[in-house]
Amino acid sequence: MKKTINKLVKLMAGFAVIGLLLIPLRATATLPVTSNLALWLDATTLTGTYANGQAVTSWTDLSGNGRNYTQGNGSFQPMFVSSGANSKPSVRFDGNDFLTIPRVIGWPANGFTYVAVMNSSFTDTTAAFEANAPQTILGFTGPEAANGMGLNGGQFSYNNYDGNTAPNGFAHYNATNSFNNGSWHTMMMTFDAPGGNNQPGTIKLYADGNLVLTTNSPLYYASGGYLQDLGGGYNGGSATPTDFFHGDLGAILVYSNALSAAEVQSVQSSLFEEFIVPEPSVVLLGMMGAGVIGLARRRMKK
Repeated sequence: MKKTINKLVKLMAGFAVIGLLLIPLRATATLPVTSNLALWLDATTLTGTYANGQAVTSWTDLSGNGRNYTQGNGSFQPMFVSSGANSKPSVRFDGNDFLTIPRVIGWPANGFTYVAVMNSSFTDTTAAFEANAPQTILGFTGPEAANGMGLNGGQFSYNNYDGNTAPNGFAHYNATNSFNNGSWHTMMMTFDAPGGNNQPGTIKLYADGNLVLTTNSPLYYASGGYLQDLGGGYNGGSATPTDFFHGDLGAILVYSNALSAAEVQSVQSSLFEEFIVPEPSVVLLGMMGAGVIGLARRRMKK
């Protein structure tokens, strides 16, 4: 009987170990909303390309549009982290890093959506250039088009050039939630402007899928689009941005339309499941294995 129990213990111990090891091996998410997808970056695809702690020179776009982010200057390259969100890979920005792409994301006619899976424990409330959030995750480097998403005082922030807000036409919209607590979060911004350029629009900020701010502002953009930096914001026309992001990024999405509330929830659920919540079946396997081991050991003592 003891031999049988010993075999059972070893077998279930193996299942428990396998279950725990499988947690970080989950595949890249299958996005539930792909219509109007302009950009899709997922850090899980960098495994095998970079070793842990290695500088990231390129981050491939999965949207099919070929909008790959690159950085050839070693002084500004972020770092690959093999175990980030939910023990999955991420790209770490240290407050002096950024990635960029050519002028290929032009302004959509009637709005757009930004999405980020991020983790930060850094607080910054003073912007070097008032066009940006103090920590810019995604922003444009062109003048009068500093539409960017980031953090201000640890809170979700979106900045928009509306041409009206004093003193220079840049408006900042901050949610009241805290995103600098060292935990992983999803942040989404939708800008719905049915009338097009310089016409009234509606900005909505979603924190972890919850609508936390709604405001009205005109959508303003320049023809042709601008360099869209990842990890930094507009710096008065300089090729090097400012107001850098401090933290890890797991995924970045850009849509060339404003997602509906239902689409926001669908994308949120997919990203939350991939990066933040462990796979239920895998965790259950590990817990079952551990439970059987404990039960078997108790019976052996009797």
